[in-house]
Amino acid sequence: MPKDTRVPDEAIRRTLPAMGGESGAFNTSQEASLGADQIAAISPIVAEILDAHSEQPELDYCANFCVPGRESAWVQVVHDKVNFAYPFTEDPIERLGRLGIAVLPGLALRTWQPGLYTTVSFTRHARSREIARFVDAILGLVLDCGEDYPVDAEIERLDNGGDPGEA
Repeated sequence: MPKDTRVPDEAIRRTLPAMGGESGAFNTSQEASLGADQIAAISPIVAEILDAHSEQPELDYCANFCVPGRESAWVQVVHDKVNFAYPFTEDPIERLGRLGIAVLPGLALRTWQPGLYTTVSFTRHARSREIARFVDAILGLVLDCGEDYPVDAEIERLDNGGDPGEA
């Protein structure tokens, strides 16, 4: 599988509802199907790692989100990537499209190990709430945790230049 495969924004917008297209606002028709409580819990954690990276770009922090009791339901976020459990063999970008998940600006497939995990990157212009909605969609729709699930979160400092899972 190719690494750093950039998916043109136009192609993503054809298959996936964009988070607000040009304005960056979220596609509100999908918001009702997402977990508002989970987004509210995830967003400030993501904001914290984005702020930390803005203040000290030489340091990278990773936000780890998991669903208690579901070993295979986890997502990791750094300032420009999302790494998540991916127990499927189907192409991750195709699966996101099939599920109707709104994508982050500049979404690109970075790495993918079928049946284990996938890592996608996004532009640094993504806002914490957009990233939180994406994380919620991964947990709720891709990993089938539903709309109302508990979520645990922690932040860790990475010593490897920003690649979660290699700290």
